[in-house]
Amino acid sequence: MKEFDKKSLPLDNDMKHEAVISRIPTETLSHIFTFTLAPYRLNDEPAPWTIGAVCSRWRRIVISQPCFWVFIDLRFFQRERFTGKFRLEIQLSRSASLPLNVAFSTPERAFTSEDASLLQTIVMHVARWETLSMMGPRALYAHFHALMRDQFTLLRVLDVEMEYGHFGVDDGLGMDEDGVPLLVTFKDAPRLQQVTVNKIYYPCPLSLALPSSQVLQFSGSNFWGGHLRTLRSTTNLVSCSLLVPPETDDLIVQGPIFLPHLLRLSVAAALVLEYLETPALQELHCHYEPPLLPFLRRQRQLQKLVIHDPPEVFQPGVWWVPGDADAPDLTPMVEAATTVTTLALMLPLPAAFVRDLPNLDMVPALACLATRDMTGNFEAQKAFMHAVESRWKHGRLRCVKVSKAHFPWAPGILGRIELLQSQGMEFVVQSYSKIKDEIGPDF
Repeated sequence: MKEFDKKSLPLDNDMKHEAVISRIPTETLSHIFTFTLAPYRLNDEPAPWTIGAVCSRWRRIVISQPCFWVFIDLRFFQRERFTGKFRLEIQLSRSASLPLNVAFSTPERAFTSEDASLLQTIVMHVARWETLSMMGPRALYAHFHALMRDQFTLLRVLDVEMEYGHFGVDDGLGMDEDGVPLLVTFKDAPRLQQVTVNKIYYPCPLSLALPSSQVLQFSGSNFWGGHLRTLRSTTNLVSCSLLVPPETDDLIVQGPIFLPHLLRLSVAAALVLEYLETPALQELHCHYEPPLLPFLRRQRQLQKLVIHDPPEVFQPGVWWVPGDADAPDLTPMVEAATTVTTLALMLPLPAAFVRDLPNLDMVPALACLATRDMTGNFEAQKAFMHAVESRWKHGRLRCVKVSKAHFPWAPGILGRIELLQSQGMEFVVQSYSKIKDEIGPDF
C-alpha cells in the first residue's frame, strides 16, 4: 500500500496563503506590523497582543522588538476591555528603555482605586514619557500631582483635558490670578514643545505652569488674562490657537506683545490682534470684527486668511444675511490682505463684496478661494460665478471650494462650473464640514 503523503494533496486557498506568509522575511513582517500601531489604529485591542496571538513566529517578532510596546493606552474605554495592572507591567517591561507614548483618561466625575493603581504604575516610568494625553476630573490631576517625583525628561507633546469638579478643596491644585484652576505639575519639562489645554472635551478656562521658553505650539481655552500671560512668556511660539469663553471681560493689555517667530494664529476674538506684533505670520484664523482690519494692514507675509462669522451670529435669534444693513463690508478687509494666496470666507458674502471680487487689485495673488455657502439668491450666484470666471481668466485663481447643501442653482450655473472644471480649474462643491476640515478645524 502506497504511503500517504500530505505534500501530494492540492493546497486550498487558506493553506496557500499560509505558505506565502510563512516565507515573508522577518524584517518585512515587522514593517507591516507597524501599521497596526498608533496613529493608524486607535480604538481596537492594542496591536502587539493581537499580533502575538496569531502564531509563535509572530509572537517572537513582537516580543523581541520593544518599539511595538511603547504605546500605553490607558483610556477608560480601552481598560474596560483589554488592560489591567498585570498586562500594563508586562508591556512596560517589553518596551525596555524606549520613550513612551501615554494616553490616560477616566470617565466623567469618576476617579477609582483602579485608576489610582494604574496611574501609580505608569508614573514610575515618567522619565520615559515622550507624549502624554490625559483627560479626566480634577481628582485625577490632584492624585497625579501628588505622585510626581521625577522630571519629565523626554516629554515633548502634552494634551490636557480637565473637568473642573468642585473648587475649594485642598487637593494640591492651585488657582491663577483670574481664579482659574492652575496645573503646576508640568513646569519641569525641559523638552516640552507642543501643548494643548482644554481644547475639545472641556473647553473651559484652564491654566498651566509651563517651561515656556521652548514651547513652540500652544492651543488652549482660558480667559484673556491667562492667555496674555502665556503669550508674554512663550515668545518662541510658531503656532497658537486661543479659545475664550463668551462671557470674558474686556481685554486690558499693558503694551504690545511681540511674537517674532509666530507663523500660524487662530483667535476666537479679533480684539487681541490690536496688541500683537507678528512680523512672520503666514496663516490667520479669526472672526470678522473691526480690529482685524488694522492688523491685516500690518502683515507683510500672510499667505492664508480664514474669516469666520462675526460673534453676533451665534447669539440666539440674531442672524444676518447678505444685503442687510448690518452686514459687514468685507472689501476693505480683503484689500488689506495683499499677499494672501488662500482666502476662506466662512460667512455669507455681502453683495457689495461679490461685486468687488473681480477686481484683481484686491488680493492679487489669490489662488484658492473657499466660501461657506452659495445662497439661494440667483443673482448673487451669478455674480459670484462672474467673479470666479474673471479671476480664472485674468488672475491667478486656480481653486474654488463652496459649500452648498440645500439651495437650488440658478439656471446655467452647473454648466458654467463644469466648463471651468473642463478647463483645469479645481472647482469643488461639498459639505460645509468638509470645507471646514480642509481649511483647518480651529473654530
